[in-house]
Amino acid sequence: MANINGIRVFVKDEQFSHSAEVTKHKVEKGLPLTDNVQRNASTITIKGEIVGSNASNDINTFRGYMEDAVLIYYVGRNYTLGNYVITNFETSHPNTIWGGCSFTMTMQEVRFAKSSYLRKETASTAKVTNASKAQLADVTTTATTNQSVKSTSDTGTKSVVGGEKTKEQKDSENRTNINASYVKMGYKCIWYTCKKGDTIYTLFGKSNAPFKKYKDVGRYGFGNDWTNEKIRAVNKSSMSDNKTFIAGKRIIVGYEKG
Repeated sequence: MANINGIRVFVKDEQFSHSAEVTKHKVEKGLPLTDNVQRNASTITIKGEIVGSNASNDINTFRGYMEDAVLIYYVGRNYTLGNYVITNFETSHPNTIWGGCSFTMTMQEVRFAKSSYLRKETASTAKVTNASKAQLADVTTTATTNQSVKSTSDTGTKSVVGGEKTKEQKDSENRTNINASYVKMGYKCIWYTCKKGDTIYTLFGKSNAPFKKYKDVGRYGFGNDWTNEKIRAVNKSSMSDNKTFIAGKRIIVGYEKG
């Protein structure tokens, strides 16, 4: 058995591929000269079977992982891999397999670039930076002395009175404003606790997504107003990237008449 982002599948074969590119410069005599060797991204191709009562959902989940470029954590017979994405997923449904399918999946190693931009600090920006540090020190001292700290009920984060708003606070305010607009129309929010591997596609997009109904046009009287952008805006602090939710986080999945 193997494990792909928490989903168990039966794997019969693992084919791991390493390769590299070598530069070649022709010379008049002898072998070409080489001045650089660059490793290519590793790939692994697995073959096996997806069976069981949840086989159909698992197949759709893997398709969603590929379409949404979700990072894969794979624990197999011989390899444990992270930072891979699915580049190919094929299924076959022979009469020898009941309630499932055989499959072939190829996953490729990925690496994300970091920004090469560095801000050049001038005398004016240095003054602003130092002033900001001094202001932060004053705010921290005031909060420690007066215990002037309040908690937000939704996110559990803390804000210092008089200080600059944190990212979590801004996200919470954005959520509150959107909620208020729906409450005025007589709707209440529906909550869900995320599991590992949950994405906008698996929860709202695919054909059998559990919360797809909240995006159906006209179902609850406000058309297709519950867009992916609204979902991201309301649950921004509970997402690890633009598509994936953080396991254990509580998110708003839709609204219903109160």
